[in-house]
Amino acid sequence: MTDDLTVRLERALSTQEQHEGDLQPDAAALAGIRAAVARGRRGRTTQHAAVAAAVAAVVGVAGWFGLQERTAPLPAHTPTPSPTVTPASTPDAQASAPALEPVSLPGMPPMYRAPEGILEQAGPGWYLVRYGSNLYEPLPGDGERQSIVVAAPTGELYHLVDLAPPFVSLVRWSAPGAARVVTSADGRPGSHAATVDLLTGEVVIDDRVPVDTEWVGMAGTDEIWLSAAAWDGSTGGTLHVVPPDGPRRDLATSLLSASVSPDGRVGARRC
Repeated sequence: MTDDLTVRLERALSTQEQHEGDLQPDAAALAGIRAAVARGRRGRTTQHAAVAAAVAAVVGVAGWFGLQERTAPLPAHTPTPSPTVTPASTPDAQASAPALEPVSLPGMPPMYRAPEGILEQAGPGWYLVRYGSNLYEPLPGDGERQSIVVAAPTGELYHLVDLAPPFVSLVRWSAPGAARVVTSADGRPGSHAATVDLLTGEVVIDDRVPVDTEWVGMAGTDEIWLSAAAWDGSTGGTLHVVPPDGPRRDLATSLLSASVSPDGRVGARRC
């Protein structure tokens, strides 16, 4: 039985070999198959290489654009340095201004000597002030004194001029270098309108304004002065309109007193 099985196995193996032998390609066919496989491998390699090159090109372009968004790199050569221009220093206004000189006057508050040009620089908030020493207890040595002072908005006092007697009353700062005052002139009875030079202290009587008139105020560029009516109405009064130049104009009135506010309103008291 074993021999019979062996014979059958050998017969089946022989039959399989014959079948595979009919299917095996000859030498020429095998050579063609090998050539086709080689061509296929070369084609796939070329395709892979082409894809890799395209990816590298895109990365390169992206990198180039990226460099344009950054600070430009230093050039290969060293550029010639440009000179640095330093602006000329401007002297500080306070440092260049002359030092203030204190003025010590008996019977007067602390003040400074007025710097040159201070009257032209004065504006809103500046005041013209008259200071007088003690009238009833004259100071030893220096005696009675009256000084014209300009006061800054910050409180500093600047001495302008000293005026000899008689004393004056300031009524208007008419120009940078002049002020209108009422004063009693030596040798002339009554009080008089006058102009005082704030640089020299010279006082000039204005004869256009009658004696013993009362300062009322301004109407435009005209000064208004009042010769009051008698309190019992026995005599009338007169308003005197005094322009900057030229003769005055007179207007009859029954006013005992009057004043003009800065907004032009008139306050008055009649008989």
